[in-house]
Amino acid sequence: MVSLLDVPLRSYPARLTIMLTESIVSRYPRVMGKFKIKLRKLALRQGLLFFFTFSMVVFLLHPGRFSSYRAFEVFHIQPDLDKLFEAATSTDAWSLSNEVCPENWVKRMQESDTILLIPYRNRKQHLNILLNYFALYFQEGFVPRVLVIEQLGDLPFNRGLLFNIGYLETNSLGNYSCLILHDVDLLPVVPVSYTCSNTPVHMSSSIDRFRYLLPYEEMTGGVLMIPRQQFLRLNGFSNRFNGWGGEDDDLYMRMRTAGLPLQRRPPDVSRYRSLYHPPQDPSPNRYKILAEFESDGLSTADYRVESLQQFSCYTHIQVRFSSG
Repeated sequence: MVSLLDVPLRSYPARLTIMLTESIVSRYPRVMGKFKIKLRKLALRQGLLFFFTFSMVVFLLHPGRFSSYRAFEVFHIQPDLDKLFEAATSTDAWSLSNEVCPENWVKRMQESDTILLIPYRNRKQHLNILLNYFALYFQEGFVPRVLVIEQLGDLPFNRGLLFNIGYLETNSLGNYSCLILHDVDLLPVVPVSYTCSNTPVHMSSSIDRFRYLLPYEEMTGGVLMIPRQQFLRLNGFSNRFNGWGGEDDDLYMRMRTAGLPLQRRPPDVSRYRSLYHPPQDPSPNRYKILAEFESDGLSTADYRVESLQQFSCYTHIQVRFSSG
């Protein structure tokens, strides 16, 4: 008689099941004989299930599944920038209530042709950390003008519309040829160039929460640099994405339709640290909106400015969407 153990299986649970089956069948041949084939099939199924589960776990956790992107070593924050982060988050750090910037900031900021837009609501701790961090990060050389656009009201957060408002309101702040669209929870952890380019540049292609890997080729979220005239050419962001997600992918589609190439800097000069925040509610029907791809944007932004405050380090605008 051919033993069930002669069946070539690599799964230990399957082989253990087979051994128990052989033992039971040998002791009770009349009772268990008719179940022998069924038990053999069960053992095979268990073995296949174990193998499939193990393979899926390896596939999901292995960095190689990002096959179209280069995997590279995860570096720690550079020691000097690590100290900078500690200084920015200390209790005695410069805060939003303090209107005094580092002395060498103001002049260089006034001479800058770049404005950095930060969409914001109910994240005061993150905004404090980011502004403190910038005050130390831009100690020498280039300093962009900083504009914080705060959304008031109870409507879902609309990142794309806030960037559009930021662009429209810069007309009254000065002549800026370049925009940097910057999330409030991202800090550069390597020397990142914030000087303008002649095409859109995705500056944050290497973020710690994504294991410093690019999740997908169309990603433009996080920190994006774009010349002002090209942003106008795209009609900005869509205003229809209420909640988290979708507006940056829509912007990528606009760039592709307009024939604007998206540059992406190498991982070692585009590394960012993300500040923790609870998951946000996703934008409803965001995939449907992407499929429809309408050309709303700057030309259809509907809002009103509630207040505008000029500080020496940054400008703070509070806005309310007209529908709420």
